[in-house]
Amino acid sequence: MVVSGQVSHELEVEVSASQAWKLYGTLALAKLVEQTLTDVIHKIEVEQGDGEVGTILKLTFAPGVAGTGWQKEKFTAIDNEKRVKEVELIEEAAANASFASIDSFANIAQIAKNHLLKNKE
Repeated sequence: MVVSGQVSHELEVEVSASQAWKLYGTLALAKLVEQTLTDVIHKIEVEQGDGEVGTILKLTFAPGVAGTGWQKEKFTAIDNEKRVKEVELIEEAAANASFASIDSFANIAQIAKNHLLKNKE
């Protein structure tokens, strides 16, 4: 069975767009998620690339997380002018183990917002 779809989330962040993009548009967001969501993410490894298009991340989930295992994501588009990044799930350990839920994105967005506000320039 093949499941496809798209997940997006918007959250107002009271910092400049360039400051927010320094986090969202780079690998810094993956590092922040790994450090902050330790109950969900065991580790995030960069398997290929440096944060640009073609970069592949392997997310290994913490023990006890529903669908425990891992997944790989690939950065398929990055537009620094429009400040847009597209990521595609390319591989996962088990069917229906996907971390890509709207709740997960909302949690990541809130963590990023808190980090940005704490480190506001």
